[in-house]
Amino acid sequence: MIPNFLHAVQQAVSAELYAAKRDSGFQSDGTITIGYFSGSPTHDRDFAVVAPALTRLLDKDARIRLRVVGFLGARDRLDRYGDRVEFYPVQDPINLQRLIAETEINIAPLQNNLFTNCKSELKYFEAAVAGTLTVATPTYTFSRAIVDGENGFLANAFEWDDKLQNARDTVDNPSRYAAMAQRAFDHAESNYGWNRQGALIEAAVFDRDSVSRLSAVKETLR
Repeated sequence: MIPNFLHAVQQAVSAELYAAKRDSGFQSDGTITIGYFSGSPTHDRDFAVVAPALTRLLDKDARIRLRVVGFLGARDRLDRYGDRVEFYPVQDPINLQRLIAETEINIAPLQNNLFTNCKSELKYFEAAVAGTLTVATPTYTFSRAIVDGENGFLANAFEWDDKLQNARDTVDNPSRYAAMAQRAFDHAESNYGWNRQGALIEAAVFDRDSVSRLSAVKETLR
C-alpha cells in the first residue's frame, strides 16, 4: 500500500552528495569502488550469487575496490585482495548515504525466490539519490524500479559477469554515467522522496475502498 521511502534529512544530505558528484563530472580517482551494503547477517547466501563474478572482476581489473557495509560472514574468499576490500560496521542512515555516495557501483544481489520478491527496492533508491548506480537481481520491485541500461542494471544469476563489466565500462564513460545517474536520481526523488507520499498515505488511511480491498486480501490469507 505504502512503499519504503526516504527520510527528509537522509534525502537532503543525499541530494548534496549527488550535486557534488554531478558538479565534478563524476570523475574518479582512478579506482572503481563497488559497494555491498548488506545491513543484516541474513545476506550471505545473497552475496554468494555475485561472489564468483565479483572475484573474477577483482582478479581482472586492479582498479576495482570492494566496500562492504554491514554483515558478511564469507570474508575468507576476499582475504587475498588485502586493502582492496574494506569493511564497515552497520551505519546510521546519514553516514550510510555518505559511504554509498563514495562508491561508483552499488550491488544488490538476491536469491530469486518468494521471500526476496517481497523485499522493497530500498537498496536501489538509497544509492540512486546519492548518485550511485545499482546492479540488482531482477526481483519484483527491482525490475519495476530499474530500467536495465537506463537508470541501472538488472542481472540474473548467470549475467553478473556481463552486467558488472557493463557497469565498470559505464564508469569509464563519465558522460554516460552522468546521464544514467541523473535518471536514477530523478526517479528516486519523484517516487521515493519523503514529500511524495502524501496521497498514498491518505488513501491507505482514509480511503474506504482502499481499506476494504486491504481487508479482503487479509481475509484470503487467514
